[in-house]
Amino acid sequence: GANPYYWFGISRNGQPGIMFDTNQSSFSQPSVLADVVDIYLEQPFKMMTLHAGGNLRAWDFNEGNLVSIPHPISFYSDVRAVEGTLNQGLVILGNGQVKGWKYNSGAGSYEELILPAEVSSNVVQISGPSYQSTSQISYALKTNGSLVAWDIQGQILPLPVNLSGKEFVSIRGNIESAGEIAAFALATDGSLHAWKYNASLPEEVALPSALQTDIRSLRSYLDYMGRWQIIAWNSQGGLFKIGYFPAPISNWAADPALPAGVLQSGVLS
Repeated sequence: GANPYYWFGISRNGQPGIMFDTNQSSFSQPSVLADVVDIYLEQPFKMMTLHAGGNLRAWDFNEGNLVSIPHPISFYSDVRAVEGTLNQGLVILGNGQVKGWKYNSGAGSYEELILPAEVSSNVVQISGPSYQSTSQISYALKTNGSLVAWDIQGQILPLPVNLSGKEFVSIRGNIESAGEIAAFALATDGSLHAWKYNASLPEEVALPSALQTDIRSLRSYLDYMGRWQIIAWNSQGGLFKIGYFPAPISNWAADPALPAGVLQSGVLS
């Protein structure tokens, strides 16, 4: 992983690899960084590490050294997945329960998020606000393939009517372009669905016809300019790039440049 200032790697024995700044100067690292299985970097000087035992820890950079910092995530154990940042984030515990935290700037302290009962068990995937997003909506995928959406107050939000009765395998929420924020969900029947919220009510977002059937995998990422990119694969190994920035999400299907088409054949994962 990397941010504009540092580069990180994880070695085969679970220890983070050598850390370099942009001048290729190496940094020391605390010996307690052992059995690391994942690293979550933030801008510009903080990060979280997930360890093999399920412990999640928070770190800050101080004159070239990583220093452990107090944070609610330090009290979470048996963590299986992480979403968000040190200021606001979610985790899935080993029992399928979702926990969350946020920073209350007025009080100058962290507090646990209010979460709906629907995410207290059997959750396998979460998607919450990123540090770039202005959205306060979070999503969860459960073991039975159902989706749950809720706001920062822990209130359940309705899903689009056309999602009723479908089972899902992936959810990517809070994808933002030109001021519009949408969620993308992949169903077990290979259909890809997108929607946004207007005053807590869902509005479906049209997608190119090539993405409405036979989709087998869905990924999202931020490019080097901070723009969201959506990548989807079909069963034939076709790779599609969704999105034309800075076009609003509601225009993606109508834009003649969309979809980018099969960018590469034979891609399966």
